[in-house]
Amino acid sequence: MTGSSLFRQDWLKVTLWLVGTMVLGALLAPWVFVGGKAFAEWVVAGGEARQGLPLVGWVGEEALKADFKRYFNRAMLVAALVLLWPLVKSLRGGDAAPHGLRLEKTPHRFGYLAVGWVMASAILLAMGFSFVGVGFFRMRGEPEWGEWLTTALIAGFGAAVMEEIFFRGLLTGALLRRGRPLAVMLFVTTFFAVVHFLKPPEALYIPDETVDWRSGFFLTGIILRHMLEPEFLLAEFATLFAVGWVLMVARMKTRSLWLSIGLHGGWVFGLKLFSACTRRDAPLEETLPWIGNDLKTGLVPLVLVSVTGILVMSMTRKWRTPPALQGEKH
Repeated sequence: MTGSSLFRQDWLKVTLWLVGTMVLGALLAPWVFVGGKAFAEWVVAGGEARQGLPLVGWVGEEALKADFKRYFNRAMLVAALVLLWPLVKSLRGGDAAPHGLRLEKTPHRFGYLAVGWVMASAILLAMGFSFVGVGFFRMRGEPEWGEWLTTALIAGFGAAVMEEIFFRGLLTGALLRRGRPLAVMLFVTTFFAVVHFLKPPEALYIPDETVDWRSGFFLTGIILRHMLEPEFLLAEFATLFAVGWVLMVARMKTRSLWLSIGLHGGWVFGLKLFSACTRRDAPLEETLPWIGNDLKTGLVPLVLVSVTGILVMSMTRKWRTPPALQGEKH
């Protein structure tokens, strides 16, 4: 069987993993919702004795105030993790990635991490606070910088490490064994954008009392229809694709995950910090498609991500580019 055929088999497996995750997540969501609410009621019924327990009390409080959309997101995460192991096992085997495309140890790992983090977060936050300056967003009342910074740092580092290991590490490495580098870059970037696209619209409200076994599929249908809206595609999917492409270029140019982890972490850190300390002031209709609900939606964020990508290319242009990226066939 040719490498091209094997590559098609691999991306079919990844696509089936995504479809399976959506179906399993939709099935699990109502049960996770019922279980979470039952746990919250149990904590409340126990009074101070249970609510005073650090972890139990916090989980119970979060479970009580969470709506079905949040439970749906958690169910999708559980489904993705459950199905991830068979996916990784099915992608193993065969030749290693071509020499020059494999991940390598680098003495510059902490430099890559720091430069990526600072560059991505600084550009993003500069854009965000310029939006505050012109009145599209405004600062919240009482600043809680310690809590905001801690939460944003944990979220940024956690998301970056997990997602880069999966998308630019395991998945990219497995597909590079059989596919052309450019095809792999395009596929993984598109897949990354689609996965991050699968979330319920923020304005959607589902009353707790209406949740039943079909609610997960109902919400999945809404998400899929939402993905087909031209304005939404232009405002958010294009930015997610650009983010994925910049992260992929960083991985391929440095042959390591450190720069992509730094960039990814810096973007998530900036998003979380800005979201925590500001709130939207201008109506959404007045700013779309240029600026959306947050710093990752709209044409202005797309331009800023592209500028970050140009800076990444500029910084790494003196480093040796893998031959396969220069057109060599593998």
